[in-house]
Amino acid sequence: MGCRFIALNAGVDTIHKNNEMPVILKNVMNDLYERDTSSKIRAVKQSTFKSGKYVGCYAPIGYRKSPADKHILEISRDRACCPPHF
Repeated sequence: MGCRFIALNAGVDTIHKNNEMPVILKNVMNDLYERDTSSKIRAVKQSTFKSGKYVGCYAPIGYRKSPADKHILEISRDRACCPPHF
C-alpha cells in the first residue's frame, strides 16, 4: 500500500524487508496475551457473580457498602437518603 511503518522501541522499519517476521510474531503474541487476560478476567467476574457478591461501583439508594467487605451491601441508616422506619 506504499506505507512505511517505523517502531523505534522495537527497532522495526518496514523499508528493510528483514523486519517483517518479528513484527508478525509480536502481533500474534500480543493477541494471544490479550485473549488470555480477557478470559481470566471473565472467569473471575463469573465466580464473583455466582457467589452472590455485589459487584457494582456504587451502592443503590438506601444501601451502603460494608466497610469490612465492599462486596456486601448494608442498609443505610442515614436520614438524608432513607425515610425513618416506624
